[in-house]
Amino acid sequence: MDAMSEAQKVEAVDPARSGPLVGIRVLDLTAVMMGPYCTQAFSDMGAEVIKVEAPEGDSSRTIPPCKDAGNGGIFTSLNRGKRCIVLDLQKPEGRAACLDLARTCDVFIHSMRPKAIERLGLDYRKVVEANPAIVYCNLLGFGREGRYAGLAAYDDAIQAISGLASLQEELVGHAAYIPTVLADKVTGMTAIYAVLAALLHKERTGEGQEIDVPMFETMASFVLVEHLCGAAFDPPIGRPVYPRVMTRSRKPFATRDGKLAVLVYNNKQWTAFARIAGREDLVEDPRFRTLPDRSRNLDAWNDAVAEVIATRTTAEWIEVLGQAGVPAMPVNSTEDLFSDPHLNDVGFFKALDHPIDGKLCLPGFPVHFSKTPGGFDTPAPSRARTPRPSSTKQASLPNGLRRWTKRASCRRGRLRRRPTASATGWGSDRPIARRRFENRNGHIVRDKTAPTIRSFFIAPGNRRDLVLKFPRFKADFSIIDLEDGTPPGEKDNARDGLAGLVSDLRAADLSGLLGVRVNEPWSDWHLADVEAAACLPIDILVIPKLEAPDQLFAAVHAVRRAERSSPRGRTILAGIESVRGVANAERIFGAYPEISCAYFGAEDFLADIGGLRTRSSAEVQHARAHVLLHAKQFGLTAVDQPIADVRDEALFRVDAEAARQMGYDGKVCLLPKQVEIAHEIFTPSAEEVAYAERLLAAYAEATSRGIGTIDFEGKMIDGPLVKRAQRAVALGANRSGTGTN
Repeated sequence: MDAMSEAQKVEAVDPARSGPLVGIRVLDLTAVMMGPYCTQAFSDMGAEVIKVEAPEGDSSRTIPPCKDAGNGGIFTSLNRGKRCIVLDLQKPEGRAACLDLARTCDVFIHSMRPKAIERLGLDYRKVVEANPAIVYCNLLGFGREGRYAGLAAYDDAIQAISGLASLQEELVGHAAYIPTVLADKVTGMTAIYAVLAALLHKERTGEGQEIDVPMFETMASFVLVEHLCGAAFDPPIGRPVYPRVMTRSRKPFATRDGKLAVLVYNNKQWTAFARIAGREDLVEDPRFRTLPDRSRNLDAWNDAVAEVIATRTTAEWIEVLGQAGVPAMPVNSTEDLFSDPHLNDVGFFKALDHPIDGKLCLPGFPVHFSKTPGGFDTPAPSRARTPRPSSTKQASLPNGLRRWTKRASCRRGRLRRRPTASATGWGSDRPIARRRFENRNGHIVRDKTAPTIRSFFIAPGNRRDLVLKFPRFKADFSIIDLEDGTPPGEKDNARDGLAGLVSDLRAADLSGLLGVRVNEPWSDWHLADVEAAACLPIDILVIPKLEAPDQLFAAVHAVRRAERSSPRGRTILAGIESVRGVANAERIFGAYPEISCAYFGAEDFLADIGGLRTRSSAEVQHARAHVLLHAKQFGLTAVDQPIADVRDEALFRVDAEAARQMGYDGKVCLLPKQVEIAHEIFTPSAEEVAYAERLLAAYAEATSRGIGTIDFEGKMIDGPLVKRAQRAVALGANRSGTGTN
């Protein structure tokens, strides 16, 4: 038997390549982050990268979140466009196969410790015997001549020993890691230019060579680029710290509605900034006249800039500072990058189809070559489960190594475990940057008023006859339900018929809001539901059973894409129905400004806590109040739980009255009669409206005379009560009609 046949499993991803490194072959024995980041760049620039994996696979394959057990998002990004061969390097036949591959390669790169690679017989001395012209790159933790040589090294450890974590301590009060694997990526990038330089030398002379790229020395060099400062002199004339980046006042500035990064650096920019702000006095201030003056007074300078920036909105500053050539940028979250208008303009993200995971969205190659464009056209290789030799093609590997392919099932695997990671932030192609949704007083900033929803009526998506009766029921918010109301066997059909239902309802002049409730985020149907619903002319997308902010990610970005192509003010309703959802309600409601509404459902919550508790138990009432408080914290419309005893109108009335007393804005309704009751209860009475109108008139008259707090009919009236009166008047206008946006 061929010794190689049991050692290898190769995914065939060998397209016609382009880029400046076409014709270069790289043998990649790296794993996780640092090495794959380096070899990813070689692949993007046209080199053929052959990734060697152990039988258990690269550990980064299983870093969550994953759609398929062997293709996590990190692995998918770092290994796009590469070929994969599985070799057991602990066995002689595996090592022999690796050396055979090395004979045909220009570059050999690994990230093992020196003694480990020597034990395998794949160190430079052995590989150069097989290929004297090889460029051999060792990615190490520490240089081999020092006392740390051979120690294990990961990004966190290198951030600590290189001084990065200590620099963070001076800023935030405790040692901290920078929230990106900076040491891995900087070392990988250093290896890129080191290998390219060695390849140039080889092109000129025919000589290969061995390269060591140690993480510690690389990061020490990187950190000291700017932080060397006074330590450059012997004896030192100052600490090795760059003062400008170490002041705690160096941070994004609060505008009237968000945050803004501004660097008014040189004298020309400082003069322009002062002129735009109408603060020419700042230019003449002796503390700020020149760059050295400003550098000696960093905190006072930043305070002065902060005071000015707070006077306008983010969008206003971006426009005027951009015209003046002063750098000013919004504060993006990582989610925002996916909808950043500039990245969309340049086509930064690339869509690919994966045989198991379906559609992928990956960051593109950021460099543009005018003559030899780089990039990638194939996804990361999947791990072969049942290797089958292809009868039609042979790989261009030595000694007849076969290309293996995997027959991937088209069925998407169901996620068995609910995700737990958090993700907060926002993104939009609009210039206003409310990235953390807070103004400088800590209040939420949203771009539209929360809708009025007294009644939230649901009908199953597979019941076309019932859905088309929505206009008759006159609910404030009508929901086509793809979730609990639609049986599993009908879910795909209901989704397929969604566009027709929405079109018919719009043609029927539905008076209230229209939405779609999709299936829960961890279900097989969720992503398809979101993509199908968000692009339709609906008002609100309902996401049920939320337990963590990251479960909103797909819905938020689908809504943003839909708003870019056909704006209509779509928002999201976040449904909380479980113990974990209640516990995370604040994080969920505050995650994205697209969220306009929230609802609480008690049935799943009761199932979670177990026992003989009922809807009236203290635990349910506590959860009900908890969801309400956090909804109001973020300015959301709050809709209360449905009643399972749908025929008991008296119970519905009692529960709705209790919800209104708590502060809920409306009620989930399962029958048309419940809609009528909800409108009656959640609309202020004629007496309440009349009282509110009198109060507002008295308050307006008092404020015209410079009085802020008044005594009205025996009660002290101030701003908060005025807001309640204004809402009562607005709701009273709808007493006989439907809700409004």
